[in-house]
Amino acid sequence: MRPAPVTEIFENLKRFFVFAQPSPALDEYVEFFAESSASQFVSTGDKDVFTCRMFPSYTPTFFINLTGHYKLQLDGAKFSIEARQDILLLRDTSVQRINSPGDNIFTVKFHAGTLRQLFDIAPAQINGGFMTLDNFIPRGLLKAIRTAGSFAERVELMSDYLQEKAHNRSAGFNGQLVDRALNDQRYPEDRTAVYEIAASLHVSSKTLTRYFVRELGVSPKRYFSVIRFRKALNDYLHNNRTFHPFDYGYYDHSHFSREVLRFTGKRLKQQ
Repeated sequence: MRPAPVTEIFENLKRFFVFAQPSPALDEYVEFFAESSASQFVSTGDKDVFTCRMFPSYTPTFFINLTGHYKLQLDGAKFSIEARQDILLLRDTSVQRINSPGDNIFTVKFHAGTLRQLFDIAPAQINGGFMTLDNFIPRGLLKAIRTAGSFAERVELMSDYLQEKAHNRSAGFNGQLVDRALNDQRYPEDRTAVYEIAASLHVSSKTLTRYFVRELGVSPKRYFSVIRFRKALNDYLHNNRTFHPFDYGYYDHSHFSREVLRFTGKRLKQQ
């Protein structure tokens, strides 16, 4: 019987990967580089196929497939990703990836809004939550990354490409305004809070919503509710004794618990 899914934040997914941080030139675009490998499974004693469950984050992610095929499930829809098929995930919905000890997937996780800034790709152009990378990434680069001799070499190849994209980018007013809104730490849940953020940027809430949908594919209310939840869950699991739901805009612990179940499919009492 296949083990229960391993859910991000609840469990330590990092034990299955090696990581590298971006250079200062890419820090505003890239959250991290990572790679899964058989050696990581063996070193942690995990030898079976397992499912990795992730919930929305609106952080676009590259999966560059270095080995055979694997399976994805996006909000219930199932896909088989073939060998040499490299994809971009929007991370706008729940994701389950079936992992095996033979997997070797090179990952680039971006900050929200990067698709428009670096690649001039609107989320609305991507149907079904993902698209193949060779639609906009040079095939020669993808081949070089797959055949590179090490994780460090793959990071260097991708970093050089992204730094060139960053150097040539021209951020429009829409993107700049959304960037400023993303730095707001109020995590609004209601229309009033979204209105306040819009007012601080000297635009209407309707205009802010239109820019968010264009740049991120989601309304500011939905985006901030997801970010607020992810931070709240992380803080709760790190120290639930000092955790207070109302610090994150939740009415009480029951309200927060319902959000945990809605986003992750897990109940806090299972912990």
